[in-house]
Amino acid sequence: MRRYMSDFVFYGLWILTGLGFAGVYWIIGAQESVAHALTAELEAAERAIAAGEWSRAADVVDGVIGRWRRIEKRWALHTQHEQLEAVAEALLEAETLIGLHDAQALTPLRLARERLLTLPRRDRLLLENLL
Repeated sequence: MRRYMSDFVFYGLWILTGLGFAGVYWIIGAQESVAHALTAELEAAERAIAAGEWSRAADVVDGVIGRWRRIEKRWALHTQHEQLEAVAEALLEAETLIGLHDAQALTPLRLARERLLTLPRRDRLLLENLL
């Protein structure tokens, strides 16, 4: 009876471990899809700035900031807060510069885009992340 119970516990722990890994990869996949969607919107804001359409760029960045605030609350459960704050700060800086009609707003937009794309990659179980 004890042998069967220890086998049950052993296999149960392996199943839980496998489900944990699957859950982590599911979360990372969801983060990547959100990051790509937000990146596409930030690229649209960059194009609007380049075209001189400041109100359109402000609307796009406002939308991204709104979505980011909702997403940030969920991601804070399993992502380092400093990384999330860096994205939020870059977006707020871009919003301020867009309000001033300053072409320097492209720099924080690109920084936010880069940080958004690298955020999910930092959690992957890749050799470069493990070393």
